[in-house]
Amino acid sequence: VNGWFKGNGLADLFFDFNGWLYFSLFFPFYEVFMISDGRADNWLRLRQILVIIVTWLALKTLLLLYFFTHNVPSILPDLYRWVRLSGVGEITPAPGGFFRIFFQSHIFLLLIIPFLDLKFHKKNSWGTWTILVLCWAGIIVSMSRSFWLALLAILALMLLFIWKQKGIKAALIHSGRYVILLVLSLALVFAVAKFPLPPVSGNFDLSLFTDRANLGQNESAISSRWALLDALKVKLAEHPIIGSGFGALVTYKSSDPRVAETTADQMYTTYSFEWGWLDVWVKLGILGLVAYLYLLFLIIKRAGFKEIAVSLSVIALVVANIFTPYTNHPLGITWVLLAALWVYNQPLNKDK
Repeated sequence: VNGWFKGNGLADLFFDFNGWLYFSLFFPFYEVFMISDGRADNWLRLRQILVIIVTWLALKTLLLLYFFTHNVPSILPDLYRWVRLSGVGEITPAPGGFFRIFFQSHIFLLLIIPFLDLKFHKKNSWGTWTILVLCWAGIIVSMSRSFWLALLAILALMLLFIWKQKGIKAALIHSGRYVILLVLSLALVFAVAKFPLPPVSGNFDLSLFTDRANLGQNESAISSRWALLDALKVKLAEHPIIGSGFGALVTYKSSDPRVAETTADQMYTTYSFEWGWLDVWVKLGILGLVAYLYLLFLIIKRAGFKEIAVSLSVIALVVANIFTPYTNHPLGITWVLLAALWVYNQPLNKDK
């Protein structure tokens, strides 16, 4: 309504608001996971499905990495076209013959890590080790700085939790496990990318990832984000309290090569902003932003230490959303709903 009164284009308004409609999943989710007689079994099935999803997602990522780093010409055009046209993600060349494989659904690799990590802390098992290594490897190949930052945040918080619960010695032991996981996941990535059959011409090394983590480098994605930030500051000043509504447009100079191919001056107009929390602020105003953050705060507060994995997964979503919008995306919204229903499902939590 706000966007309509502000005169935002109807098409832009609809497609911008479209993702938020996933909050309506609350009603079927409530039926399935809160009041259904088989809700305990439904939660169990959901956990099993999530494990299958992240395992397949990580394996698919590594498989695509293999094909692109080994330059298999007979299938690369079709693979690339499938990834791009299906909208599941993007594949972009990186220095040294490496390729960045990024799927929006990689967020699940990040969000499930606290649950696997907690299980890993309580009881070592080869199955948990394997899935954790696959998840870490998928996040590495995604080359998403948002995911890397969120992963660092939840690992640090998990160590603080273990320190508080079991002391510094247990935390140090667990931090050693993180080092092992990092080594194993990097080894897996390099084993796939440098597998000698067919021959590989790439000469990438670990510096590829350290350079990626450098926010000061002159890269199109970074410079475009900073240019967008300046434009968002101007837009925020127009309606900081109630927002500019869905479909609000911002124009900025993008360094994205795809934009340069279609526009002479590289100016790009969009209603979709990479700065996730600023996107919420621009559309819903400071009131909407505070309301959303308060909802997430209530989930984290309710979960507390008792459901630390849920707390950390929501924190991971909050951190990732700084640079990559997920709280207005169906994937992020679905996770918020499931997290809220889980922590407020007290009878089930007492029975588990």
